[in-house]
Amino acid sequence: MQTNRDVELRNFYRTQLKKWLKEESNAGGRDGHCPKFLAASLNLNKSIDEIEASENLRHCLNKVNRKLFGKNGNKKGQKLKVIPVMEKTWKIHFHLLIEIPEGKTFKEIRDLLLWYWRGTRYGAFKNHTKTNADEGWLDYITKFRRQEDEVDFLNIEF
Repeated sequence: MQTNRDVELRNFYRTQLKKWLKEESNAGGRDGHCPKFLAASLNLNKSIDEIEASENLRHCLNKVNRKLFGKNGNKKGQKLKVIPVMEKTWKIHFHLLIEIPEGKTFKEIRDLLLWYWRGTRYGAFKNHTKTNADEGWLDYITKFRRQEDEVDFLNIEF
């Protein structure tokens, strides 16, 4: 059971995340575009619980990181910087904000992400990506319409 303090903390973290994302967006480019971020919506192919969904995303991100940075990349602190938001509608899905690392391209990150997501146990084939995340995307992924929608803190890397 959630206490008032839990709800206050959750709302505080959400507010701070939205504030930070907007600052990054405004600092990153012109016209509210953030050229260093890839936006992605990843769908699941069946209804599963939050733990399985989070594990499925972690499996995908581990594979992408290994492909990008090699098997010792994790030891060297080389990982994609990712903010994943788990949205719980009739079926859980994720909205991600991924920072494009120096020397990598949007296409490279997008193609790897979608390839490995579709190769996971629960990754659906119908997903959406967008380069140069703008303020509209930042508002969309942090809308938190339901109390259950939240940042997937098990998979956040920043």
